[in-house]
Amino acid sequence: MLSRLDRKLVSARSKPLYSGSMNMVAYPDPLKMTIYQQPGDLILGIFDRPLTTEPLTLEQTTIQQGPVSARFQIIGESHIARLEREGLVWFSETLSCLPLRAPDCLHWHSFIERREHHFRQDHYEIKVHFQDKVMPARRTTGQSSIQVHFPPVFGQVPVTRIEWQIGVDTLKWWTLHTYPEAMHTTYVESESVVRW
Repeated sequence: MLSRLDRKLVSARSKPLYSGSMNMVAYPDPLKMTIYQQPGDLILGIFDRPLTTEPLTLEQTTIQQGPVSARFQIIGESHIARLEREGLVWFSETLSCLPLRAPDCLHWHSFIERREHHFRQDHYEIKVHFQDKVMPARRTTGQSSIQVHFPPVFGQVPVTRIEWQIGVDTLKWWTLHTYPEAMHTTYVESESVVRW
């Protein structure tokens, strides 16, 4: 936990300011503040170890299927998926504006150019793409999802949503991150799957 002296607040209409520790963002009530982030600020980080600090979590859930446990967290307008197999950390995925460093990640990718990205390794795969047209449809009935709505930006309500589907030996999850801009909204979707 951050001491009061270590806290750096996020002002409205600005990017978050981070504490001295990696992955830690501190601000009072994030659901009452307008935090303006852009899709090009996103970084995909895949870790094969636990994250060193715990970011502020707005919504989370944990699911279990066979030997695999998954914890999905919405952290600001971003997400973390943490998977364990038989009680041991398997890997973590984060698509966020956190200041992740490439040397700390198994895989690191910046979306500054807002281009699609695909990564596959062993039993895990993720695809990320951007679109500026219409909001993507829900993939599940809503019973297998969590989401957070944020204060309006440019008259639009940003949302971060995680949906999942469990199979006998697979787990799929989809995320949606919306970024309202002056003339349109950018939708960033990720689709991940792990097989065991």
